[in-house]
Order: sequence, then C-alpha cells, then structure tokens
Amino acid sequence: MEKWQGQNVEPYTWEEDAWVAAAKQIKDINPDIAVVVWFDSFRIYTANKTLNPDLGTSCTTGHYRGGIYPETHRSMLLKNTSGLPALEPWSKCHIYDFVQPSVQSYWTEMCLNMTDSGVIDGCGADASWQIDPTGGTTAPDVEKEWDVGHRTMMRDTTLALGDGVLLGKDPWELDYHVNGVLHESCAASNTTIQTLQRLAQAAAASPRNGSAFEGGLVYECHNDDCEDANSVAAFLIGAGPYHYWGCGGWQGTNHYNPVLMNHTLGTPDGDGAYDSSSQIWSRSFGGGASKVTFNVSSNKGTIKWADEEVGI
Repeated sequence: MEKWQGQNVEPYTWEEDAWVAAAKQIKDINPDIAVVVWFDSFRIYTANKTLNPDLGTSCTTGHYRGGIYPETHRSMLLKNTSGLPALEPWSKCHIYDFVQPSVQSYWTEMCLNMTDSGVIDGCGADASWQIDPTGGTTAPDVEKEWDVGHRTMMRDTTLALGDGVLLGKDPWELDYHVNGVLHESCAASNTTIQTLQRLAQAAAASPRNGSAFEGGLVYECHNDDCEDANSVAAFLIGAGPYHYWGCGGWQGTNHYNPVLMNHTLGTPDGDGAYDSSSQIWSRSFGGGASKVTFNVSSNKGTIKWADEEVGI
C-alpha cells in the first residue's frame, strides 16, 4: 500500500491508520495475503508547508504521522553545508539524518509500529538504493557516513522484522540490507533471466552473504504491461523460490491478467538451460506438462501449459 493511502478522506485520517484499516479488510478476505506498507527509506513526506516551506508536489502525501516528529525536532534532519535542512533534489523533501543511530532507530520503530498492528507484514523502503540523497549539497564525509547509516538502518530493520519483509528496489540489495526487492524492471531479456538465476543461487548458498537474515528472499520482477507474455517467459526461465512476477502501474486496478496468471505450472524439472547455437533458453515444469522457451536474439518467448499456449 502506497504512501497516499486515505489522503482524500474528510475529515482527514492519518496515513498509518488508513493503512491498518485497509489491511484489516484485506486480511478478512484472505488472512494469508501478505500486506506491505510503503515507506520512503529517507525522504520525509508531508502535506504541511509550515514544516517544510520548500517542499515540492512530489513530496506531499496525505497526513503522515511519522513525519511530524522529525520535522518538529530539527536535530533529526540531515543538514547541508550551510547548516540548513538538506533537500532531496527531486522531491524537495527533508531527509532523515542517518548519521545518527537514534534516527536510524526511529525509522525502524516506525516500521515495527505498523507490523505490531497484527495485519501488516512488512514495509517498503523506497529509494533504498540511494547513495547521495542531496545532490552533493552535504559535505563529502557526511555523505559517506549517511550512506553507511542508511544501509545500517535497513539491515537492522530487516533483522528486527524477523519473518516479516523489508522491500528494497534493486536486485543487488537483496540479502545485504533487505530481504525482499520490488524491482521495477522485468524486461523480456537475457539480463532478467541471469539476474533471477543469480539471486536464486545466492539464496541457496550457505552461508548467504553473511547477512544473518533467515527465511526466504523475496523478489518481485515487475512489468508495467500485464499482457507482456515475453516478460513472463523470461521470468519463468530464471525464477527460483520466492520469486514473483507482478504487473501494472502504481495507480488504477489493472494488475491481473487471467491469460497469464490462471495456470498451475508445477514444480520445475530443473534450472533453465541455454543452447548457445540457437540462442534459446528452455525450461520445463510438472514433468514436462508445461514448457517455456526464450530466444535471447529476438527477446521473444513461448509459454505452453497443458491446455494453452501464449507468447510468440
């Protein structure tokens, strides 16, 4: 659930309360659905310009309770070289000062407060990959310390969540400081296949990156187009345990395509295999009942279930 949950409710409701209310409705439908609420990993969103006179439209959100405290306790804000609250260039949001361990703990507690509701299973950490949040307006040594503190905060949050999930954004982050990734790129490409296989191998390794994270490593390979069967073919060639294909934009309701999602594949018969002479990947599932191919030259794939074939 995104940061703008409940923003149009009148009289206003806190975003966090709107998240819990919606999560309860989802869990009533199916208690096994995992619900993740989408925080930003360092930007402080607010709709109140008295707290941040510089904020841009990209920084506004409904009524975010968690942003009030740092905005009214300015020592928690990262400062630029002039000693003023630093601004993230794209959004003009203020920034948590993760050089301070107490600010790292504050972010972690915001996430844990949500999961303590009993209906929310984890948090998103938007812009988790960010290294320089201010566009070079902080001192270089502060920038380096902030980067370390930012990643430390996410690692500590992941450990504190136990069997919950902290979602980052890029594949390289998985098992380093997050135990889940929502990757906004699931192209029909050889890169997608190789990324998925590499993540599956890393998850199966022992020890795993020294992360100390337990349980599965979740990866969503996300494509804007819910009819892109070639993307699904590439995904299925490389996918491992706890890997998922998702689709659609961040607004609207088009996140489901029964043609691609209403089939049972069965257990993989093995890893995807590549034929260098034909430049085709292939993989079968369920004892050969389902077969998938992907041509890395044309970036076209086929998916054949026992009852239907899609793709090109």
